Amino acid sequence: MRLKRDPKPARHGGYQEWAEYLDQWAEGSVPDGSQLLPLYREDFAGETWARLADRFTGAINRRTASWQAALSRATDAANSDEFAYGRALQQGRAGMAVVRQLASDARIPEELRTALTKLVDNLLRQMQEQLEDSVQRQRGRGDSARYVEARLYTLRSNPLTAVIAQPSAHPAGWTPPAAEDAPRRRIVRP
Repeated sequence: MRLKRDPKPARHGGYQEWAEYLDQWAEGSVPDGSQLLPLYREDFAGETWARLADRFTGAINRRTASWQAALSRATDAANSDEFAYGRALQQGRAGMAVVRQLASDARIPEELRTALTKLVDNLLRQMQEQLEDSVQRQRGRGDSARYVEARLYTLRSNPLTAVIAQPSAHPAGWTPPAAEDAPRRRIVRP
């Protein structure tokens, strides 16, 4: 007697695998996520799904807090060097590209993916606005108009929000292309 095979492959939720991945990822590492299975909300009880969604949000919040601190240190260290400031913005964008890639991972259900992507995009817009406001306030502190305009030009030529326009449906283990593939930077000297 032959047993009938179910034509649909069995799915398992993958909660533990994703939870471990998110914990490592939140701490700044780039664990291999290529083997993570897609998540389906219907595979989880309501409270389990809520915990998993909270894990995603928490991981993104921890990673972006570290990113913000690193970006702040790098832009502060740039002082009046527009090249260093532009480089800090480029590196900041690369750091947030990794965050946005997780938020928009195609293996996450659309509802959660949309909410996480919106969270990251709003953060990027807020950071861009804060940086521009900070540079504008330098006028009131007596910095030269030429310096402020050069800094604004560098900031606007290397916007953090450029990450939003990048394609981002890559799996969580994807890494950005090598530096030689990156677009050229615009550098303005005051």
